[in-house]
Amino acid sequence: MTSDTQGSVWSYSLELSRALSGHGIRVSLSTFGHALSKEQRRDAARVPRLALFESELPMAEVTNAVTDFTKSHTFLTELEHKLKPDIIQLNEFNFGSLRFKAPVVIVAHSEGSPSTSASIWQMRRELTPILQSADLVIFPTRAALEEAKLAYQLTTPCKVIPYFRRIADYRTASKQRYVFSAGDRNDAAAVMTAIEAAAGELHWPVISMQERGITGGVPSRPGARPLSPRIADQLSKAAIYCQPAPDQRADISVLEGALSRCALVIADVPGLRENWNNCALFVPQNDTEILKRNLQMLIADDKLREEFALRAFERAKEFSPDRCIDDYLDAYQSAWSYKFRPESTERR
Repeated sequence: MTSDTQGSVWSYSLELSRALSGHGIRVSLSTFGHALSKEQRRDAARVPRLALFESELPMAEVTNAVTDFTKSHTFLTELEHKLKPDIIQLNEFNFGSLRFKAPVVIVAHSEGSPSTSASIWQMRRELTPILQSADLVIFPTRAALEEAKLAYQLTTPCKVIPYFRRIADYRTASKQRYVFSAGDRNDAAAVMTAIEAAAGELHWPVISMQERGITGGVPSRPGARPLSPRIADQLSKAAIYCQPAPDQRADISVLEGALSRCALVIADVPGLRENWNNCALFVPQNDTEILKRNLQMLIADDKLREEFALRAFERAKEFSPDRCIDDYLDAYQSAWSYKFRPESTERR
């Protein structure tokens, strides 16, 4: 399994590895990006049957505007030769072009948000052959799957498996009167912008943080301020979790907010609607007025806020390892069968 060390894929990889270990499956986790922190090493050491293989390589090297994947690709192909795994799970699209011997499962965590038509078409040209070459592609929501089918004309077997978390990992302290928001390091600016626009007119403070540390810069509005880098601690105390921008870790962070018994105010996008309809208040993208209205509504009404927090928590219990791990085991078996079907001998 591959993982970036900085993004939300890291926590996802540990969570999945822990669930797989409960079924006697050993996971070799190959990491890319910055060296692991002491805290990350400690978290990984707590996962049974998990072995770390740290490359400390970037996903790619950029020289004179040319992207070079040579070192990271060589690291992975040599690792496969050494380990001879039964299944390879790629959590990054960048490695999908490699010709592995083992069956390949790609998890489509995010494809980013290209800003122009030209970049959208470029992304489609790059990702289509990668997704088509996999033996199975996993999507976290049916909305993401349907969007990908239209964009990439997928013929590869696909499966929808939502993100999951263990309820026991989330504690709930006495709820305090503030709004909390967290964004992936790549999308924190968009989240901060939306939050800052609303914070100045709210009666509660708003705390915004980046997934790995405090977001860069000091918010210009007095109502929004960065605080401690301990996101889990903030979620346990915050009465409201706000995720108004559809960033790359929204599916995961909203689940974490729900398990922490926060009332949810989240982006109105198909994937979040699919999982949290009737359990959250939704905000159309870039609609600051509705964002403020929804936050003010929950701030002003204790019973309504507690009702939505309970609804979200009850829904979150459906996304547990016990309910989702069998789907992963089935996906791996399907990928194996697809890879070694009679007519696929020469497909890679």
